[in-house]
Amino acid sequence: RDTIGQSSHAKGKHIDSFRTIPFDKWLRLFIQYAFIVAKRDEFDYAVEILRHASWSNALQARESQDSIRFAIITCAIHGNRYPVAVEQSRKLINIHQFNNEAFRILLASVGHGMHATDAFLASTLSKHLLRELKTADAAFRNKDSLKWNNVTKRYAPTGSSSKADDEDDDEVAIGVPEESGKGAQQTQKPNLPTKRNPMGVAVYGQICLAARSYQSALFYLLHAYEYCPQDPMICLCLAIASVGRAMQRPADNRHHLVTQGLAFLAKYRKIRGEDMEHLDEVEYNFGRAFHQLGLLTHAARHYEQALEIAEKRMREDDQDYGMAQTAAYNLSLIYATTGSTPKAQSLYRRWLSL
Repeated sequence: RDTIGQSSHAKGKHIDSFRTIPFDKWLRLFIQYAFIVAKRDEFDYAVEILRHASWSNALQARESQDSIRFAIITCAIHGNRYPVAVEQSRKLINIHQFNNEAFRILLASVGHGMHATDAFLASTLSKHLLRELKTADAAFRNKDSLKWNNVTKRYAPTGSSSKADDEDDDEVAIGVPEESGKGAQQTQKPNLPTKRNPMGVAVYGQICLAARSYQSALFYLLHAYEYCPQDPMICLCLAIASVGRAMQRPADNRHHLVTQGLAFLAKYRKIRGEDMEHLDEVEYNFGRAFHQLGLLTHAARHYEQALEIAEKRMREDDQDYGMAQTAAYNLSLIYATTGSTPKAQSLYRRWLSL
């Protein structure tokens, strides 16, 4: 890579190929090879290939670096290495400051499974997101309280850095070279936010929710609801947090929390139920809430409605189960605990058998 950089300066022009092959095609080759290696369950070798590619001067353009990180996240998900996926998502959040897409990539990369939840609950991630929330809040309240750092290519509050924060930032920055090659001159300052953003506080509230810290989850999710009251996911998360808090021993007013949870569920149904494709999801979530509260009769009715909706949908597409299997499993638990064994066995045969 040094030879390429030296010859580029010597000739006074920019080099965009090696052995007549453009750099973007080389990058595509490296990523495809890494995917093949990852499919053979050689995850460490695949990530090593991609990390070496990220250090090349020829691939320092932001688009190339983003592509490499997306590829590492893909390999990490395939290999169930969710901490690696979270690490790369944090790098994307750092690079694309005040951009919601990086948060969406983080949530998509830890979308299922207990191992993904454990990675989502990492203390480094929660501290990192909390600092992002403080920075975004400072940007909205007083833009003069932020300064641009030419080294990290980010805005940061003036005089607010601490040793712990620096250590966390250094951990995220491992393996991220300073941009000095192709595309480095294209780095632009991100636009400062002009209004409140529900994404960051909603994600942090979901971390509290996954950790069963329902009181803290309610605090952050209510802020997100204030910023965006028509988002069905925020309403659903608030309902889960309210019901979860009501089931805890130190709850101040259980009836109030249950009523609040059902109110948010009702608003979630009003927003989400406008689309006929999501009716089974709405019915399942209502059934799950009543199931947690011990109101088994109401829960069974909603689970049955979810199964009826799935039956109608499968007449058009026999592979579109939707929430049917999960609803059938929960309904079978209710039947088994109430002594309706034949009904439970019927559900096993219809929905839970290969």
